[in-house]
Order: sequence, then structure tokens, then C-alpha cells
Amino acid sequence: MAIVSHGELAIARVALDGTVVWSAGGKDIFSEGFVLHKDFAEAVHFNHETYRVDLTTGDSYIIDVAK
Repeated sequence: MAIVSHGELAIARVALDGTVVWSAGGKDIFSEGFVLHKDFAEAVHFNHETYRVDLTTGDSYIIDVAK
């Protein structure tokens, strides 16, 4: 079990003892939306690009590039 924290600059997975398991950031601030799914989270940054973050590994990539 863990906690997922979402802020303007990063998304992090934190163990119950407070240890940061991983942290992921993007090109800009995450201010346009955040959705937590079973295996991943999606966050949208200021320029409307959507990032998908794997909840196990913290690996992230852009799935929707702003036009």
C-alpha cells in the first residue's frame, strides 16, 4: 500500500513510512487535471499535454501532445 501525491510540479508515490518510492515531473506545472486509475495516473500540464505515469515504476510519458 502507498500514497500517491499530486502537486503542481510532480507526482510521487510515497510508502506508508514516508519514504518516496518514485517521483515524476513534466515540462510544465500540472494544473489542468489529474485522474487516478488502477495502474496509472494521468495528469495534464499547463500547456494541455497529458502525461501517463505508471503507478508501480513511476515511468511517465506524454500520451496527448498539445496542438
